[in-house]
Amino acid sequence: MAPPAPAEAPPEVVHAPKGKLFRDDVTQAVDQGFALFLQKLRVEPDLRDGKFVGWVVRALYQQDFWDGVDLGPGDVVTRVNGKSIERDNEAYDTFQSLKTAPRLTVDYTREGQARTLNFDIIERNPTVVVGAPAEPARAAALPRAAAPPSKP
Repeated sequence: MAPPAPAEAPPEVVHAPKGKLFRDDVTQAVDQGFALFLQKLRVEPDLRDGKFVGWVVRALYQQDFWDGVDLGPGDVVTRVNGKSIERDNEAYDTFQSLKTAPRLTVDYTREGQARTLNFDIIERNPTVVVGAPAEPARAAALPRAAAPPSKP
């Protein structure tokens, strides 16, 4: 009896460079749906004098999804790609628009100080090779911070 063939190593996970997201990862996250994205965080509306200011991040789940993203509990997300995300339909439309957007920009405040996260959305380089010389690299993970927060 011949010995069993060695198992193929799983493809290496290739992450986008810092400050960038791969287009196919963003598309995959959007295609999986807004509801799945919302399971990765807990937010509450921040109302001041009865006026909506933004979404307060209370918790981030699946920490590996958020690796490399400077966003955490207590931060208040105010706009995504320059758009209001106050209403469900605004957040959903902004999330959907990421499929074709050239970048993801998240405006937020931390302890009263305005901040911005910027991620260029780029095509994956098909010439990057992992494992066997003829096999293109594939990412097994979802993008890091690929969409705007909204109401749970």
